[in-house]
Amino acid sequence: MDASTDDDATLSDFVRAQDLLERDGQLAEYVEVRRWLEDTAREFQPVETRKGYLFYTRRSIRTQDTADSNAMSDTTQLVTDIDPDASSRQRRDIAIEDHEYTTSLLRTLFEYVRRGRMSDAMALCVESDEPWRAASMKGGLFWRDPQLEDAESTDRVGGNINRNLWKHACAALAHDTGNDSYERALYAALSGRVDEVLTVCVTWNDFVWAHVNAVIEMRMDHGLRGACVYEQAPATSFAHVQSRRTCATDMAQVFDIVESLDGCVQNEARDPLRRLQRALATNTFAEYVEEFAQALSPETDVRMVRVVAHASLCVRQSGAELPEPAVSAVLEAYVDRLACDHDELVAAYVAQMPTERQTHVYAQFVQMLNVSRDHRMQLLQRAERHGLDTHAVCRAATLAGVQPDDLLDSSDPSDS
Repeated sequence: MDASTDDDATLSDFVRAQDLLERDGQLAEYVEVRRWLEDTAREFQPVETRKGYLFYTRRSIRTQDTADSNAMSDTTQLVTDIDPDASSRQRRDIAIEDHEYTTSLLRTLFEYVRRGRMSDAMALCVESDEPWRAASMKGGLFWRDPQLEDAESTDRVGGNINRNLWKHACAALAHDTGNDSYERALYAALSGRVDEVLTVCVTWNDFVWAHVNAVIEMRMDHGLRGACVYEQAPATSFAHVQSRRTCATDMAQVFDIVESLDGCVQNEARDPLRRLQRALATNTFAEYVEEFAQALSPETDVRMVRVVAHASLCVRQSGAELPEPAVSAVLEAYVDRLACDHDELVAAYVAQMPTERQTHVYAQFVQMLNVSRDHRMQLLQRAERHGLDTHAVCRAATLAGVQPDDLLDSSDPSDS
């Protein structure tokens, strides 16, 4: 997608970003994939809210101020000021209890961002008396000015007019090896880096999210680059924090990178369901369903047959072109499984097959069932409700049930 044109020069970043998503259908799809990865992330236990910033460090400092030199010997390495930069500025520690809570807090903030729950992350910061952390994360909001927009959804200026500079500052925090690993991962995710995020990834879902997030940020930056209503602040001083890894440029590269990893992630990438998800995310489902249909056998996992059958129907309903013989083969395999325990559902799936296959498949299904006459009539009524030609089904089922010897016995003797 080309960068923004001069026509965007009078639009706020918020509007330009919305326009970009409307113009770039592929980018919009990537955003949906990221949202899916966020919604399906594994559960985690967030840290509890704790009022009072560095409570134990404050108490130790007060003790140090009132105790004699012997009593304070175990606190001489603690910071003497209570502010977010005191530890790095003085090169001293905070109380162990505060350190443990901060570590848990930073992990929770990352896990919230990993799940797309930015509002929860910022609320936790405020409720834990660390509002500056919320402010540092809020810098990713796109700048908007109601005087430059047609919509009346806001009445005041909002967002960050120097979002690009903010992203470089986040990258610098992520690049700093003196910071906690989850703090580095948090700001790496916000800035679209993958280096530090990958160090805390565990599952296939995590790794894919890290790379997809980076691709989206890269494409957004490229799409919004160009003419704008304000002069952007320079970020040349952050050249030293450039990512060491080559970022993927599309969804196929993302999955190739993740599948090349060693260990359990690679094994998870080979899972049949993950292969299906890759096909859907990379718009290669047509090739996937054809390959799946060719590999069908009685040993094929019935759960995968069910998933692929429904995925095929959904993808086809969206307007995408799929190989009809392959889809029919998958549906027939699923119908065979349904015939055993859920014969009342068969007609609905047979109706999704090509017309020339509907009669044959449903007739074979009805003829093979060992059920009462009333139940067979109910199945034919369901077929009629789903648009099947029940007269043709009955004829085909009757002929399928007549043996060749029966035809010979019923022939006219004068013909011999």
